[in-house]
Amino acid sequence: MKRLIVASGPMIRELLGDFMMAVCILAPILMGIAFRFFIPALESVLCSYFQQTQIIEPYYAVFDLMLAVMTPVMFCFAGVLVILEELDSGVAKYYFITPLEKKGYLVSRIGLPVLGAFFYTIVLLILFSLKKTEITSILGYSVSGSFMAIMISMFVVSYAKNKMEGMALVKLSGLLILGIPVVFFVDRPVQYLFAVLPSFWMAKICVSGENWYLVPCMIISTVFIYFLNLRFQKRLL
Repeated sequence: MKRLIVASGPMIRELLGDFMMAVCILAPILMGIAFRFFIPALESVLCSYFQQTQIIEPYYAVFDLMLAVMTPVMFCFAGVLVILEELDSGVAKYYFITPLEKKGYLVSRIGLPVLGAFFYTIVLLILFSLKKTEITSILGYSVSGSFMAIMISMFVVSYAKNKMEGMALVKLSGLLILGIPVVFFVDRPVQYLFAVLPSFWMAKICVSGENWYLVPCMIISTVFIYFLNLRFQKRLL
């Protein structure tokens, strides 16, 4: 653990010196504030205009789930940019030959940010959730969001050649979150076409209130992470 913390030092210093990376840390707070105050205000205006009792409110959970996913993704995005820069400059190779090795390097750049994001997500959901949610469900959202963030991070570092490509792939990886709206807006059994996405099962936790849906979410995420890690290892050869 000490080696991981020491290896994370350069990344932390770089984050503090890079405005764009610092924004990745602050963005979830801004997102949470926007969801918590803007969405209910918009709901009030729309209901008044269309003479309805509720329009957006039945889908408040979608915004909570998006916050649960995007918080760890933004945290990991900062680490992903550091990895891409260190791979491009050749600095990463020096870490690979230290006792840290490749596995420890990934943990220091992605694993530790995800761990921090897990607790950060819990706090943000408690503060900014639009839907009243039990702590057990919040923990489920945070765990599944963290696994998805690792999966997206591994996808980016496995295929992106530089920071620009990394940013483009992060945007493209937004397709992996499609499982969330599908559960709310697509009828069964058609929605199960998206069951290969971890986000699908994450939304199932929310809709059903059953935390056992966390199991397929974690299994699918782990399978993706495993094969993406193989791809990343090949890239380093």
